[in-house]
Amino acid sequence: MSAKKNHSKNRQQRRNAVQIRRQQHPNKQRTIHGSSTRQKSKSQNGQKKISGAPYPPSKGFKFLPKGDVYLTRRCTVRSEEFGLPAEIVFDTNGTTRLGLLVHHSIYYPVLQEAAETAAARAAAVSRKDAANLSKARDAVRDLYPTIPGKDLEAVLKRAWEKGSGNVGRTGTKEMEEKVKLAVEAHIRHSHTEYDGLLRMGMSREGARKKIRVDVRDVAESWKKME
Repeated sequence: MSAKKNHSKNRQQRRNAVQIRRQQHPNKQRTIHGSSTRQKSKSQNGQKKISGAPYPPSKGFKFLPKGDVYLTRRCTVRSEEFGLPAEIVFDTNGTTRLGLLVHHSIYYPVLQEAAETAAARAAAVSRKDAANLSKARDAVRDLYPTIPGKDLEAVLKRAWEKGSGNVGRTGTKEMEEKVKLAVEAHIRHSHTEYDGLLRMGMSREGARKKIRVDVRDVAESWKKME
């Protein structure tokens, strides 16, 4: 093999190694920033930094918008396994993640895999959501044994609604704390003048202070055994 071919092969091996390290260490990943044109430059550490829209993507790569957790995770994992690290795409400011550029040999099989497993995954998610909701219902009844049925269902619907981002969906709090916060929020909106005070122009802090005793009294009444 000629020296020229050896040099080309070694350069490609180094490039692949750098790409793998970037995938393993997100802060060092190559980024692509949204713009109307593509431009290549060198950052201070000497690594290439590409600015440009994800359309058209690099040759052989497909743009995967963010939003589908399964596709993003599977494309990232498979890209690492096959030594074709995905490239993270950001907006022009470099602050908002838009998606990934994934090699087509990874992209299309993952899409097919997602389609084939969609029903099974949806069923698994439904079972998990039902189990979590059941646990939440039991926890509310344990802490507030005399809460009226309609209030119980309202608390669960508001705080544990999928995709709501409300307190029941957070994974950073224990169940008991989530229940207390959810019940207090429900009482505040449904059993006090809180919303009316806000409409009158009172600050949230002021309104909460004014109705704090009312919230406490209702919550305590639901804790008492019949």
